[in-house]
Amino acid sequence: MIAVAPNLNDDQLRAVEHQGGPLLVLAGPGTGKTGVLVERISHLVANQDVSPERILALTFSRRAADEMRARVTALLPEAGKVEVRTFHSFALSIVRRHAGSLGLRSAPEIVPTSEQWALVSDILGDEDPASWGLPPGAFDRPATVREVYDLMLRAQEYLLGPRRLRDLGERTQRPFLVRAGAVLDRYTDRLRWATMTDYEGVVQYALRLLRPGGRAAAEISGLYDHVLVDEFQDTNGSQMALLRRLMPAESPNVFCVGDDAQSIYGFRGARIENVRDFANAFPGTREIHLRTNYRSAAHIVSLAEQSIRGDESRPARDPQTVASIANLGTVLHKIAASPREEGEWISDRVVELTQGQGVPREEIAILRRSLLDAAPLVDALASRGIPVDVAVSPGGSSARHLATLLAATGENSYDPDPTPAANALVSPLCSVSPEAARALRAAAEVGGRSVFDLLRSGDLVVGVPEQELEKARTVVRTVDAAASRDSFAEKVETLWKGLPATRGLFERHAEEQEAALALTDALSFVRSAQAYARMSHRPTVEGFLRAGKMLHEDSDTWAPSAPPAEGAVRLLTVHASKGLEFEAVFVSGLVDERFPIRPRGVRFVDPGLLSDGSPTP
Repeated sequence: MIAVAPNLNDDQLRAVEHQGGPLLVLAGPGTGKTGVLVERISHLVANQDVSPERILALTFSRRAADEMRARVTALLPEAGKVEVRTFHSFALSIVRRHAGSLGLRSAPEIVPTSEQWALVSDILGDEDPASWGLPPGAFDRPATVREVYDLMLRAQEYLLGPRRLRDLGERTQRPFLVRAGAVLDRYTDRLRWATMTDYEGVVQYALRLLRPGGRAAAEISGLYDHVLVDEFQDTNGSQMALLRRLMPAESPNVFCVGDDAQSIYGFRGARIENVRDFANAFPGTREIHLRTNYRSAAHIVSLAEQSIRGDESRPARDPQTVASIANLGTVLHKIAASPREEGEWISDRVVELTQGQGVPREEIAILRRSLLDAAPLVDALASRGIPVDVAVSPGGSSARHLATLLAATGENSYDPDPTPAANALVSPLCSVSPEAARALRAAAEVGGRSVFDLLRSGDLVVGVPEQELEKARTVVRTVDAAASRDSFAEKVETLWKGLPATRGLFERHAEEQEAALALTDALSFVRSAQAYARMSHRPTVEGFLRAGKMLHEDSDTWAPSAPPAEGAVRLLTVHASKGLEFEAVFVSGLVDERFPIRPRGVRFVDPGLLSDGSPTP
C-alpha cells in the first residue's frame, strides 16, 4: 500500500479514500480540489487495485487535461495509463471507433465555429423573418444569426433535436421554435452529408451510441470502473447526460469535483443545476465540502464570500476558512471618472507593487470582461513604461487563411504546405479560382517544392490561366514583402493591404453576405493583431499565432496557450484567467450592464423553456 499524501486535511482525505459509489466534492477556490482528484486516481490504482486502463478522467480544456495527466504520472508512474480527456475529445474518440454504428461513411471531422456560423447564415437566407416574428432583413444582421446559432446549440444541449424542438414550439405556440427546428434539421443534414460535425454534434453522436440497450453502449460503458470529472460546475445538459449514460449502474463510481460559486460559463451552456441536482441523478450520492483555502489571503477570501452571499439561488454553506497565511492581503477599490483615470490609477499601483514591494510584473494580472475596449488602460500603462502581455486571437475561416500567410513572414518563416497554401489562395482574401489552386498544388507536389516557390519561379502551369497565375503571384509577392518588414505591425499592414482581393471585399460587403462575413472575420484578425502589437512586450509573428492557438479538439474558444512574457504584466479576460494564479490582481472596467454584460437583442434562448421540453437523459 502506498501512503496518501500526508499534507491532506481531514476533508480532503475523506474524499481521496471514499470507498465507492457516487461522490460530489464541493470545493471553493484554493481548496486543492484538482489535487484531491489526482490523489484519488493514485489511491485507486495503488491501494484499491483498480487497473489504470479502467479509469476515465474528464476535464474541460486540453491544457487542464495535460496538466492533470502530468500530475498523475508524477505521483504514480503506472497511473499514467489512466485515460485523461476533455468531454469533446472523449466523445470524438468513441464516435471515431463506432462511426459505422451511426450510419456514417467515416469518422466526422470538427467544423470550425466560423464555418458553423456561415452555414447557419446560408440556411437562414431561405427563411422568412416574419415567420420568426422578426422585421425584414433581420437575418442580414450577424447578431441575429448568432442568436439562432445559440438557440440551436442550447437546444441540443437540452437533448432537443429538430423534431422535439418543433414539437415544443407547436405546444407552446412559439413559431420561432418551429422554424428553429427546421433550420436545425437542415444544418445537421448538411454537416452529415459532408461528414462533418460541430462540438455539440459530436456529443450528440456519443449519446446515440450510449442509448440504453444498444450494443455499442454496453461495450463503451463496460470499459470503465471509475469516472472522475473536474470543474463539474462547467458541464452542460448533454455532458451530464453523457456521464449518466456512461455510468448506468445502480451505484456508479462517479467522482465529481466542482463549485457552484465558480460557474461562469452559463453563456456557453454550463448548467449549475448539474451540481445542485447531482444527488437526484445519482441516488446514494455522498457530499464532501472542502472549506480551507490555501491560496488566498484572509481579506480576499472575505471579499469573495461577501460577493456571493447575495446569491439567493446558491444553497447556504459554511464560509471558507483560510490556512495560516501571514499576509492578510490588501483589497483596494477605486471609483474612476473615466477609463483613462482608471488606467492611470492601475498604472500607479503596478509601479508601487513592482518598485516598492518587489512583485515581478509577470505575477500581476489585469482582468477585464472584454479586451476590445481596453485601449485607455493600455495607453495608461504604456505611458508609465509598463509592458503588457496579452493573448488575443481571431478564429474564423478568413482569419485562419490570414494566419497561414502571416506565418510565412515571421523570423522562422516557412512556406505553407501545399494544401493550406491552396486553401489560402482560394479564400475571399485572394480569390484564386479553386481549379487554378488545385492545378498549382498538383504541379508543386509533382515538382517536390512549395506552391509559393512554384509561383516565385515564374514558370507556366498547365491548366492555369494567366489571370489566375497573376493573382496567385501577387499573393506571394505580398507575403515576401511583408516578410522583409522589420516590425510585426508592419508585416500585418503590408500583408493586409497587399492581398489582391482586400479592396473588393470592402466594395462588396454591403451587398454580399459572403463578402461581409469574410471582411468581418479578416478585420477581426487584423484588429487583434494590431491590439497584440500595441500591448505585447515583444510582438512577433510566432508569439501572436502561438498565443491565440485554437484548441479545436477541446473547445471553440480562443485561449492563451503560451506562458506569459517575462517582465510583462498579464492582461486577460476573466474567462481566460480561470485556473491561473497571480500575486496581485486588478479587475478593470466594473461598469454596470457591461461587467457582466446584460443580454440585449432578440434573445431566443430561454433555458427554462428548453429545460421543460427536455426529455429524460
